[in-house]
Amino acid sequence: MLEALRRGDLDLLVGRTPAAAELRGLIVEHLYFDRLAFVARSDHPLAGRETTLDAILTYPLVSPPANAVIRPMVEDFMAARGVAFPRAALETTAEPIAAAYLARSDAVWLISRGVAAAAVEAGRLSYLRIETQDTIGSIGVTLLADARPHPARDLYVAALRQAAADVV
Repeated sequence: MLEALRRGDLDLLVGRTPAAAELRGLIVEHLYFDRLAFVARSDHPLAGRETTLDAILTYPLVSPPANAVIRPMVEDFMAARGVAFPRAALETTAEPIAAAYLARSDAVWLISRGVAAAAVEAGRLSYLRIETQDTIGSIGVTLLADARPHPARDLYVAALRQAAADVV
């Protein structure tokens, strides 16, 4: 998606801040901090109690696709715990797709907490209780460094700033 932004196919990206090496020609405005979450349906066998990565890995996984900004962080989380990145049953960062799959399975989704927040607050999904504090990262808006003002985009970014202020 960063290349699509650079080509002008996209006006902006909202999500985990790309690594410094990927920011050539781009600027990022930090909005808030987020961390990795393990998410499952609310009545999942692991929901509501402390769990371990070993226990989670006995279930099918939904992971971010290889080209998602969050994917290296998920891989690093696993590697730091001596676990090779497992094959996922499904790869997506889209909440509607993951939520529909989780509702009909025992799968566990690895994603930023904020992506699943609305579904968790509504009671459709649940954050599994596993420590992920070492995965905290910046969520922001990424734009072309030389982007000209654009009224619709600028209004959208202002709305994102306001929404982020409510998160913090």
